[in-house]
Amino acid sequence: HTHTHTRARAHAHARGGKSPTIVGKTSNIDVAAKRIAWGRYTNAGQTCVSPDHVFVHRDVADKFVKKIKEAITEFYGEDPRSSEFYCRLINERHTTRVGAMVTEHKDKVRHGGAVDVSGRYIEPTLLMFGSDWKAFEASKSMGEEIFGPVLPVAVYDDHRTVVDFVNNHEKPLTLYVFSNDKTEIDAFLHETSSGAYGVNEVVTYLSNHELPFGGVGHSGLGRYHGRFSFDCFSHLKAVMQRPDATIFDIPARYPPYTSWKVTLLGAVQAVRPAWQFRALRYAMLALLVVLLWGNRKQAASWLHWLIDFILG
Repeated sequence: HTHTHTRARAHAHARGGKSPTIVGKTSNIDVAAKRIAWGRYTNAGQTCVSPDHVFVHRDVADKFVKKIKEAITEFYGEDPRSSEFYCRLINERHTTRVGAMVTEHKDKVRHGGAVDVSGRYIEPTLLMFGSDWKAFEASKSMGEEIFGPVLPVAVYDDHRTVVDFVNNHEKPLTLYVFSNDKTEIDAFLHETSSGAYGVNEVVTYLSNHELPFGGVGHSGLGRYHGRFSFDCFSHLKAVMQRPDATIFDIPARYPPYTSWKVTLLGAVQAVRPAWQFRALRYAMLALLVVLLWGNRKQAASWLHWLIDFILG
């Protein structure tokens, strides 16, 4: 019989990374804007799975910008600096790094833009690059994980160009898609690689311990949460134990390898449909019965015929 034996070992590392967010023309823009604003600016953007940058379809781009600006004001008021719900960045060095992403493209600021390094404060900021993907990709905000309250936005016409963009960069920790178009949703699900995938939702999957959390490639290694944590920190060791009775020591495994042995071993080792192995198992049981109570030469002949019939 066989079984597995567990022993604790650690094999998990979530590095983070840039989490692209796609807003399709079929999405509910009111909901998408609110959820993205919440996910991006909660904890001043210092969340590893927050939406890092946005690709929005041209047909809904203006409405999206308008609604996300409204959501920011609704959440944090006209002056986020005085809001009890808007926090500060971890230190001045981090504030300087993220602030440089804002000051680099002041002409792209559509909301926010205020930076106070000594106060570790950066206003919730929206950078709109529109169709200028060259400037978008070359910007400081796209050069590394932002991990701050800055959200760069680019406009697209065909979701295929966004799929290609994602695949030409490091694999994200999470990829979010706001859409009600199954073709678009499936394209990002099946044609890109990321640690997690969210449809019409951001960040909250992290609180579900029935779902694994972890990155892939540049964004991390392994997965954990709930049962996945136990599996991650366990080594599954294969253990096999068999009886040593002579009757179970099948001669076909040993040389010399006659033609029927080669046929039998080839059948056993080949990757085949499950039904063929079930049929072969029954054939072997039948052979065992004949070997014990019948003519062995005749049994070998039957087995050869059965193998040819079952495995073709």
